[in-house]
Amino acid sequence: MKGRCCGLVLVLVQAVMMGEANYISDESPFFGLVGGDVLLKCMLRPVTALNELEVRWYTSVSLVHLYSGGQDRPDAQDVAYRGRTELFHEELHRGNTSLKLKRIKALDGGTYTCSTRTNTTYLQMGMHLVVAGFGLQPWIRLEERAEQGVRVVCTSEGWFPQPEILWRDGSRQDVTSQSNTGFIEHSSGLITVHSHIDIRNDSSNRYSCFVGIGSGWTKAAHFQLSVGGDVLLECRMQPVTDLKELEVRWFTSMSLVHLYSGGQDRPDAQDEAYRGRTELFREEFHRRNASLKLTRIKVSDSGIYTCSTRTNTSHMQKKLYLDVEVCQRESVKGKLPGARFRSDVRVGAVQEGKGGSR
Repeated sequence: MKGRCCGLVLVLVQAVMMGEANYISDESPFFGLVGGDVLLKCMLRPVTALNELEVRWYTSVSLVHLYSGGQDRPDAQDVAYRGRTELFHEELHRGNTSLKLKRIKALDGGTYTCSTRTNTTYLQMGMHLVVAGFGLQPWIRLEERAEQGVRVVCTSEGWFPQPEILWRDGSRQDVTSQSNTGFIEHSSGLITVHSHIDIRNDSSNRYSCFVGIGSGWTKAAHFQLSVGGDVLLECRMQPVTDLKELEVRWFTSMSLVHLYSGGQDRPDAQDEAYRGRTELFREEFHRRNASLKLTRIKVSDSGIYTCSTRTNTSHMQKKLYLDVEVCQRESVKGKLPGARFRSDVRVGAVQEGKGGSR
């Protein structure tokens, strides 16, 4: 459930003018996408002889682009910008010394200077390039915890600078203080955020994870942890004539889920985690129905279940896989179009295998 990583580029322009000519600059901010291009505008007039013109774009630590002697000088520019800058040669005679910066990176942010020199003039203009990476859509996964609960983990990649995290519950209460958040900064300068919140696996609350830079640029993921539903684990057994001989045992690799023996249910024998949540259809035994109804589903109920039926003359087993799955959908709030969706927990039973009779 991931989208493309994009970003916001803001260029703040301030001119320093010396000599006889003037720079003309659009004072509005410029916008672009990380991985896209941005145009850093720089205009000079009047037009001077091109063979006298030197155009130098640089930061405090790098030579970004150099035009000298009637040609570009890629051999002189910093390797980090090589192949990513372009002047408009056909526009130089009009005084247009703007620079096109391609495939914007998070680390491109900083102050840029446009410097032009002729035999008679020297002018420069400073501008600040702010790069903001608008990261990927958050996605949510669940992790089991030993302490009878689940960990809800929210992850999003491709942010710059470090984003803010907000958690809300179904009542829209801020529960961020209950979460733990970590950030990983990659060599590209972009940041991955991991945030988690621990909840009981019998919770029925709705949770939302919001990731963003400021209130205008926010992405969110929502999910509903549903425990009100039931599931029927179907099991057919051999014909039974005497119910007093019948034993029906439902179990997992770790737990006795339900036991019917000696003509009655045995709740004293079953695992406490399932007590009060299981039911057999005893009136259906004569129709070979040994199905189990499991109520108030928990995320921790996922796993392989075995239906074992035994009489004095026969024994049958059937395995089923119960999958409690979070179906996540996403929403985007801010300057990009989006909508709000709800995510629910789905429960399904799939047959894994079947034993024989004797």
